[in-house]
Amino acid sequence: MPLDRIPKGKVIACDTETTGVYPWTGARPFYFSFCNPEGETGRFRWKVDPFTRKPIPIEADIRQMKDFFEDERITKVFHVSKFDIRMLQFTGIEVRGRVEDTYFAAHTLRTNEMTHALKPLAKKYVGFSDADEKTLDKEVSRLRRKAKAKGWNIGQKGRDGKNPIKTDMWLASDEFLDPYGCGDVERTILLWKVFEDALNNDPACRKFYERELRLQKVTMEMEARGVRVKHEIIVKEIKNQNAEIERCKKILQKEIGQDFNSNSPLQVSAYIYKTLGMPVRHWTDSGQPSVDAKALQEIDHPTVKVLRQHNSAEKAISNFFQKYLDTAVLDEEGCWILHPDFNQVGPATGRYSCRNPNLQNAANALSTRSDIPIQARTPFCPRPGYVWLSADYSGEEIWIFADGSNGDAMLRALYDGRDLHSDAARFIWGDEQVDREKREGRKTSRAKAKMFFFGILYGMQEKSMAAFLDCPRSEARATLRRYYTLYPNVETFMDFIQETVRRQGFIQTAWGRKIFVDPDFAYKATNYYVQGTGADVIKDAMIRVNAWFKKEKLDAHIVMTIHDELVVEIRKDLLTRAVAEKIRALMEDHGGNLKIKKLPVELALVTKRWDQKEEHLDTSKLG
Repeated sequence: MPLDRIPKGKVIACDTETTGVYPWTGARPFYFSFCNPEGETGRFRWKVDPFTRKPIPIEADIRQMKDFFEDERITKVFHVSKFDIRMLQFTGIEVRGRVEDTYFAAHTLRTNEMTHALKPLAKKYVGFSDADEKTLDKEVSRLRRKAKAKGWNIGQKGRDGKNPIKTDMWLASDEFLDPYGCGDVERTILLWKVFEDALNNDPACRKFYERELRLQKVTMEMEARGVRVKHEIIVKEIKNQNAEIERCKKILQKEIGQDFNSNSPLQVSAYIYKTLGMPVRHWTDSGQPSVDAKALQEIDHPTVKVLRQHNSAEKAISNFFQKYLDTAVLDEEGCWILHPDFNQVGPATGRYSCRNPNLQNAANALSTRSDIPIQARTPFCPRPGYVWLSADYSGEEIWIFADGSNGDAMLRALYDGRDLHSDAARFIWGDEQVDREKREGRKTSRAKAKMFFFGILYGMQEKSMAAFLDCPRSEARATLRRYYTLYPNVETFMDFIQETVRRQGFIQTAWGRKIFVDPDFAYKATNYYVQGTGADVIKDAMIRVNAWFKKEKLDAHIVMTIHDELVVEIRKDLLTRAVAEKIRALMEDHGGNLKIKKLPVELALVTKRWDQKEEHLDTSKLG
C-alpha cells in the first residue's frame, strides 16, 4: 500500500495523473505519486467533480507538496518533466532544485528506440510489466460507459489527441489506480538508476542531456507566452471552407450522382479508375489503386480537380482552423492565444516537433507545392504593440552538408551566392535547356536538381530516384553519376557516414552528439547527420537568444520554432537595427562546431499577419 505522504529521500521520482492534456483549457492533476530509490511509494488523490471535471484540492496535501517541490536539496525525477511541472504550476506549486528526466536521458542515450514512452522503456530495461496499464484501461473503459449514461463530463481526447481513456482515470477506484499511478514512479526511479550510470559513463551523452534540461526552461517560457491568433478570422475561415465544401459537393453530386461520398476511397477509386478510365499510377500498401492527394494531383480532369478542392477545404478545417478554435484561450489582455506543446526531442535526430496544435505544419499557400494550396497562417499575428522578427537559417541543410563533406565546389558556390541547384541543372542538362525553361517561366531542370540533392540527402538510391523523378532507372543512374562528378565529395561523404554506422552503430553530429542508427538502415545516416546538426544549431541559438533577452531585460520573447526558423515577438519600439543584428549574430554563431565561419540567417518582419511576412528585412531601415 502506498503512503498517504511523500516518502523520505534525497532523490524522489514524481508523477501526476490529470483530467486532460491541455492545462490552459482546464485540465488539472488529481493524483500525485512519489517513489524513493528504496521503492517506498506515496501518493495523494483528490476527488474530481464528475460534471465540471475539476479536481477538489486538499489543502494539507498542497502544503506538503509545496514544502517538497520547493525544497532545492531534493532532486526530483520525472518522465517528461515538462508536462508534470506545468500541471503542478497550474495547481499553484513550483518545482525548484535539480530536476532529472528519464525521457531526455533515454532519448540522449538511445535515439533509435522505437518509442521513448515510459512503460515500454521500463519493460525493456528493468523488466517492469505493463499489466497495470491494461487492467486500468479496461476498467476505465467500463466506467466511461456508465458515466456517459449518467450525463457525466467524460473526456474526448487523450494525450495522443485521440484515446481519451487516460483522461478519465479519475473514474477508477484506488484498487485499479494505485498500481498504475505508483507503478509509474517505480518505473521512473528504476530507469533513472540505469540511465544515470550510463550518462556518467558517457560524457558526450551527459553533455547533451544537460543541454536538454537547460533548453526545457526556454521551451516552457515559449509555450507559456504562446502565439496570438484572431478568433474572428478563424471563425471566418471555417465558414468560408464549409461554403467551399458545399459548393464542391453540389458539383460532385451533379456530375457523379447524389449518393456519391467523396470521403469513401472505394467510391472515389471506382469513379476515377472505372468510370473515367484513368490509368493507375499509384497503389496502396494493400495493393489497391491509390486515391491519396498525390495520386489525385496527377490526374488532369475538371471533376477530379473539384474533388481535390473539396478535400483541401476539409483538410483546412480539420487539420488547422478547428484545432485553433478548440485550443485558443483568452488572456488577461483580451487576446486569443494558442499555447502549443513543443517536444524538443521529437524525432530521432533531436529536432523539435509540435502538437496541440502543430504550428510547424501550419500551411503557407505562398510556399506549398500543392495545386490547391491551404493558407493556414491567416489568423496568426503579433500582440498589440508588438511585432514578430523571423530569423531563418538560409539554406541550412546545404551549408551543413557542404561543411560536413568538405565539399569545396559546393562551398565555393555558396560563398559566391550562387544557386547550387541551378549550377547542378546547367552541368547536368546544359545551359540551353535551362535558359529555355527560364524564358518559358519554368524551372523543371532546377527542380529536378533540387530533388536530386534532397533525394541523396534522404538516402534515395537510383531505383527510388527514378520513381521520384518519373524517369527510367538508366536515366536516373546517369544523372546521379553526373551529379557526383560536379560534387565529388558528396558520394565520398555518404559512403564514410554509412560505413561509420555499420561499424559503430551511431553517427555524431558536428557538435559531437550521438545519434544511434540501425546498421540495416545505414542509408539514413547522412540525413541524420544533417538534420541532427541542424537541431544542435537551433537549440544552442535558442538558449543564447533567450539568455541575451534576459540579460538586457528586453521585452522580447521566442514564441515559435519552425524547423530552422525562430520567431521572436518583441515590443515594436524596441526593434532597432542593433537588436535585429544582435539576434542575427547570436544565431549565426555556431561556437566553432562547424568549419564555415557562420550559418547565414535571413531576417523577416511580421507586423500584421503571419501570412503577410515581409521577407528579407533591410535592418538599415530600422531605428
